[in-house]
Amino acid sequence: MVRAQSGEDGWLNSLKANAIKPGSEGVFKNTQSGLALYFERSGSINQPYWVYVPKGYDPGKATPLVVFLHGAVLATDSFQCYNKEVTEEPIFKVADELNTLILFPFARQDFKWTHDKVVFDNILRMIEQTEYIYNVDKGRVYMGGQSMGGNATFWIIAHSPDQFAGFFTFSANPAGADLNRLSPKKPLVSMNAKDDKLYRFETVESIWKLMKATAPGWDFMSAETGGHRFIYGKGGDVYVKSVLKKLMK
Repeated sequence: MVRAQSGEDGWLNSLKANAIKPGSEGVFKNTQSGLALYFERSGSINQPYWVYVPKGYDPGKATPLVVFLHGAVLATDSFQCYNKEVTEEPIFKVADELNTLILFPFARQDFKWTHDKVVFDNILRMIEQTEYIYNVDKGRVYMGGQSMGGNATFWIIAHSPDQFAGFFTFSANPAGADLNRLSPKKPLVSMNAKDDKLYRFETVESIWKLMKATAPGWDFMSAETGGHRFIYGKGGDVYVKSVLKKLMK
């Protein structure tokens, strides 16, 4: 990833200006659609996150919230919250059609979400803050991610699933995951590419087949091509939309 150029351009200004302060409890403000930048502190680390507000957002109506954990490629030596290229993540491209808020936390090398309760607790605080600022449907909060973010989602399912209505993963490895707390009422929809060379499709599929009986809420989908990063290729947003539509129906 190429870092954003130094200096304040129009995009950075809007990213910061779109962040709003909450109104009184239970009263939600009108706001611009698009991305807003917020921070949540964990000890000495001020962790950034974006909230994407869809074009159809109505502060008078409760709106679903999708939490998306990015992969390891963005977990560099610094948080990439000022990197404009990240706006091309396919999760943002489907938010308007699905009319859902997106919460997009940022990790870095020394603060990643691989089986780390401290990092996960900070994400929970981000969700609470988002629910205080925006009119979130608390019964429709979904957690998921890509690769490293998907692997973290499996950990969350095993350890703290109650805050979420369902889960999703792309290009994730379920080996060793405890998914017994899934059910049709708290489902997981995952998708892997058949030509993924990092996590072999045949291996992931065999795990799913073995666990179907004890994890009846797990719906496993496939992409024919695209490799490990298939959601970032041509038509990747279509895959993302299909998974989220199935999950959120």
